Amino acid sequence: MNLNDILAQLPDGIYELVARVALVIVAFLLIIILRRILTWLILRPLRRLVKKGGYDDDKNIVDVVASPMRFFVVALALVISIQLIPTTAGINNLVFGIARSFIIIALLFFVYNLVDLLAPSSLRIANLTGFAIEDRLLPFIRVAIKLLILALGIVILLQEWGYDVSGVLAGIGIGGLAVSLAAQDTIANLFGFVAIVSDRPFDVGEFIRSGDYEGTVEHVGLRSTRIRQPNQAVVYLPNNVVANSPVLNWSRLKKRQLELRIKVAYSTTNNQLREMMHHTRAYFVKQNTVEANSIVINILDFTNESTEILVRAYIFIADWKLFTAEKERLTLEIIGIMKSLDIELAGAITDIRMSPTGDVTNG
Repeated sequence: MNLNDILAQLPDGIYELVARVALVIVAFLLIIILRRILTWLILRPLRRLVKKGGYDDDKNIVDVVASPMRFFVVALALVISIQLIPTTAGINNLVFGIARSFIIIALLFFVYNLVDLLAPSSLRIANLTGFAIEDRLLPFIRVAIKLLILALGIVILLQEWGYDVSGVLAGIGIGGLAVSLAAQDTIANLFGFVAIVSDRPFDVGEFIRSGDYEGTVEHVGLRSTRIRQPNQAVVYLPNNVVANSPVLNWSRLKKRQLELRIKVAYSTTNNQLREMMHHTRAYFVKQNTVEANSIVINILDFTNESTEILVRAYIFIADWKLFTAEKERLTLEIIGIMKSLDIELAGAITDIRMSPTGDVTNG
């Protein structure tokens, strides 16, 4: 039996089937070539976008596109194959549904991978969008975006296969409400942490006052902020309490206010007062640590017993210990000026004398 006899015995439709299979093979080869072209077309603008953010790593960029393209190629191959090979209407609908699902998954993976590529650091986000975000917030932002992408993808896939997602969404909403009510304190503290990190009212190592507590911030966690008080006791404040309370940050002072109220004896003459204020003002002006425009040295008030002089100025020293040392130095200088002018501080002076009998009498 020769080759012609063998071919004559084959069914009439075998030639058409072979031709269709050959077309499928050719189509797969074209798809492979098309995959490379599509990958190049997608990578080209993506590289520009990523380089704009100050990041140039082709390996990571290719990884973002590689896995989605595999799903897209499979979907394209399924669509072409079902067009070339005769099948029933039910199989056609099934294959087209699978192909659409693969395309949805490809887009989902592409956006999912793009989150890590475009938002690995606050500097990258600032370069791309102009918005400054704390590095400590980035993990939460990335996780939130990825969860949103996954949830959206699952809903789209369910709708693609004809499922009613309204009941699923309602169940998720009720479940989320129950969880939020049960863990409202934890959620409130988590949002408090986000507020603290984003607003940055203080940093670790700074001395603050929040409510009735003050001390050095040692740690800012997801649930609480740890503060070590001056007496070395440690206080753990819930983040939602700190976020909703006024925070006085002593460590961010650029200057501190010096204020002295000096009460001198009422017997001090006007000339002595003028000399004292003149010398004190002249001394303060010469000091590099004193803001010249802030110096206020004037008589504030007087009574039957004393004349009150106000000495006020800003000192360019933020550290509390150094400020108290500078305050001591300036105060001692004022005392020296007063002594040089024979000016005495006001006070209740009692002349105590001893009687011959040994009794104490006031003279």
